Amino acid sequence: METSRRVPMRSLSLFAFLLAVLLPFRPAAGAGETLPAPQTSADFEMIKALAGVWNGTTDAHGKKESARVAYKVTSAGTAVEETLFPGTPHEMVSVYFLDGKTLMMTHYCALGNQPRMKVTAFEPNKKIKFEMVDATGMKSPEDPHMGQLTVTMKDKDHLTQEWVHMMPGGKKESATFVYEREK
Repeated sequence: METSRRVPMRSLSLFAFLLAVLLPFRPAAGAGETLPAPQTSADFEMIKALAGVWNGTTDAHGKKESARVAYKVTSAGTAVEETLFPGTPHEMVSVYFLDGKTLMMTHYCALGNQPRMKVTAFEPNKKIKFEMVDATGMKSPEDPHMGQLTVTMKDKDHLTQEWVHMMPGGKKESATFVYEREK
């Protein structure tokens, strides 16, 4: 004699609810289908064009040191991952993305906080300036954190970043990184 297994009504209702809520958010593409084109902007396209590995120098610690950064376009073209000092104990990641039409970035800092910045100035194919909007991982606005970033492209193979580190008492320290694209 075969016995049937009963599914509690509560479980079935939860399953039906999850299907109704999540089904509209399923991935848009299956086998043979294509995803819709991601939203973009000129400043985001400039960041995407950085994809690859860059080598250079920085004055971040008061003396000239070598520096390396890698950029990767990810998440179906909707984000760019930047890895600064890859493979070192001081490795940090920033993720660039669009929030509507505004280019944003979140910097996952070695200090243990995560400033979120948005574009405040843009010169097409030349310069993007970001300023902090808010942050996580900070007990107070006085905690040391990155507050500004300016990305400047001299040409497709030369990149400069200026990071502004906010210190207690309103003091600021800046660090400049000068890179050349690895070929």
